[in-house]
Amino acid sequence: MIYQHAVPNTDSNSSKSETVVIPSPPTNVIASDISNDHGHAIKVDWDLSVDDGSGTNSVLSYEIFRWVPNAENELEDVRNKLKKVVSDLREEVGDEEQLETQELELENQFERMLDEISVAYSSYPQNGEFKLLGVAASGVST
Repeated sequence: MIYQHAVPNTDSNSSKSETVVIPSPPTNVIASDISNDHGHAIKVDWDLSVDDGSGTNSVLSYEIFRWVPNAENELEDVRNKLKKVVSDLREEVGDEEQLETQELELENQFERMLDEISVAYSSYPQNGEFKLLGVAASGVST
């Protein structure tokens, strides 16, 4: 989680120098599974930074990121290609049994790749990227 902070006006005509004070981070950050969604979502809660609404009063927003291994992006690409192949085959192949065999082979290949994704997570934070999931305004802790 990253929290944005206000930057003071640094007018070059001003004779006084201003220091940017980084706000304190949010505390008690808790990520919990949302039930009955088949593992598709989590809820993130936190206690506001002491500088959100008081202290230096410098928090503008909280940004929530998720690290994703490159292998997951590759897996998604394969999933989309498989969907297209199956769709194309349904239109072009007259032999339904042959189509079902090819589809099963592709699904098995995809499942094997899925099993290997946990290995990709073990390389955190290398071989991946942080993706922005959402932004919460200051004063909001969920």
